[in-house]
This record gives sequence, C-alpha cells and structure tokens, in this order.
Amino acid sequence: MPPIASPIPFSNLAPNHHFFATTAHSDTYLAPMLKQLKKRLPLFAIAGLSALSLGMVAALVNTFGKIDPDQGPVAQESVFPSLPKRDLTHSSDPVLDLSLRPAAQRSEALVEYTEKPSSVSQHRARYLLALDHIAANQSGSAIPLLQGLEVDYPEMAPYILLALVQAQRAASQPDAAQQTQQRLLSDYGEDPAIAPLLYELGQQDPSHWDTLLQRFPDHPKAVEVAHQRLSEDPHRADALPLLMVMAKAGLHHPSAGDALLRLQKEFANQLQPQDWQTVGFGFWRRDVYTEAGPAYAKAPASPRNLYRAARGLQIGNQRERAIACSTSLTSSFPMLPKPPQACCG
Repeated sequence: MPPIASPIPFSNLAPNHHFFATTAHSDTYLAPMLKQLKKRLPLFAIAGLSALSLGMVAALVNTFGKIDPDQGPVAQESVFPSLPKRDLTHSSDPVLDLSLRPAAQRSEALVEYTEKPSSVSQHRARYLLALDHIAANQSGSAIPLLQGLEVDYPEMAPYILLALVQAQRAASQPDAAQQTQQRLLSDYGEDPAIAPLLYELGQQDPSHWDTLLQRFPDHPKAVEVAHQRLSEDPHRADALPLLMVMAKAGLHHPSAGDALLRLQKEFANQLQPQDWQTVGFGFWRRDVYTEAGPAYAKAPASPRNLYRAARGLQIGNQRERAIACSTSLTSSFPMLPKPPQACCG
C-alpha cells in the first residue's frame, strides 16, 4: 500500500481525531541518522575491504530498515552496528580523508604514513594499505602490515584479524589463518565483527550458526541463517524465534513480509505485547498499514503505538476499533502536541 499523500476526511472519529488526516508515517527522523553516517563515512571506509567482503556493509544498510524512533539514542548507535563506539577519536586525522580516495590515488601517501612513528594515523594507514594490498591480490604484502596491528590499534582489532585471516588464506598459509581464526573466536567471541565468520564456519558446522543466532540475532548474517533454516523446514520446532529474527532485523529481506504474516496468523497466541510492537513496526515500515494497525493495538500502550494502531485500523475500515485507540491515546496521553503525529508518526 503506498504512503497516504492526501488528507482523509474522518470528521466523526473521536475528539482530537484531526491528527488522522495526515501522512501515515514520516522518515524525517532519519535525517540525524544520515548526518551521523556522513560524519563517520571515513571510518567505514577504514573498515573497508575486509569488512565489505564479510558483510559489514549489509549490516549497515539493513539497520536503516529497522530503526524505530522509540529506541531513542540506542537507534543512533545502532546505525553503526559493526562499529559500536569504535575508533571515533581523532576525526581530523588526514588518513581519514585518504580513506575516501581510490587505492591508486592514496597508496603513496599511505606508505609515507606507515613509515612514521607509531600513532593513530600510522595505525590507520597500515590497516588501509593492507586492505588495498588484499584487494589487489597482493596478500603477501598485507600480512606484515597487519601482524601485531591489533595490539597497537585495539579499537579495530577484530577487523584487523579478519583481514589477516583473509590475507593468510590468499597467501596459502592455512595453518596461520586457522590460528588467527581461533584467536578471533576466543578473544572476540562477543564482538559482532565475527558474525560473518560464524556464518562462514556454520556452513560446515551448524553449531556456529546456533552461536550466531544466539549472540548476534540482529546481524544480517543471522537473518540469512533464519531464512535458510525456515526455507528448509518452515514448521521446525524453533520457527517462532527464527521468524522473530526476520521481523526484528530482516525487514530488508525479500521474505520479511511472509515472516510477519506467519507471526500474525500462526503464532498470535504465543506473541507477547513487545512482539506485537515488532510485528506492527515491520508492517508499518513496509507500508502495510491495514496489518500494522491490529498488531499495534496489541502492543504496549505508548503514544506512537496507539497512534499507529488507530491510524492503521482507520485505513483498514475498522472504525470502532480505530475510535477506541484514538480515545485511549487522547485520554492516556493528554499532554501530547496537537497534531500528535508530530511525535508519533
């Protein structure tokens, strides 16, 4: 269903009902997220090649599909799921500017920085130059740049080791790659940076997929595991938690709509109010307002949930339920601005 672009008369709905005559939702709250993303873009470029090859960019893009302004500051942090509070200092470092340039245009400058005394700039330059070497199939040159760098540059340690594994494999050093991989799993087992590695290992040993789902259920690789397992056996014993992974973190996935419908139709009696908020949000973000309204009506009472419940029910021609939610909104939260969609849309 396309977003509603024109007012819908509903003059007899309820007191203060006029707020329903506006757009069903607004993405204006994404503006500060985009500003933060632009500000930290050089840091993502620093994370660069190895992270891209292991799925970090997918994690970043996916997050925009599931941010809810109800989350407040947490949402701003979640815009950067693979770099939580990581390497956010020295934002004026010239190496960050180099990170946005093509490899051929930055190689000489990076080499100069790597030859300088130890500093944040030198550490970043080593890492970035190593990624360029890996991209150019020169992994042998990347390895000495990466070895020991995780000690000097702890903010990016798991990504450095992931790049080292990649370089060691490409350089036909399987034993060294295996040792580095084990270090990642043992020393950084709680860091979401290793989620793509768990996904890769899980293709041979499913226990790693179990770990991925348990520790990092919001990661795109966990979404992919949930999708694959549900595709192989839609009615498996753990279908409900797998569907919730899809609903919470997989709204970007082509099968997200089916997951939401299954939760609504097959597991309604097992869902908790917070689960209904997740389902409602999923439908809302996918512009399926007629399904979002009934789901939000079962969610915890909050200005946004009640507004969206009433709005979705109105769109679905469930007049009496829409009036009830509207009345509950205005009576439970009388201090809301008028129109309420200013804070609830």
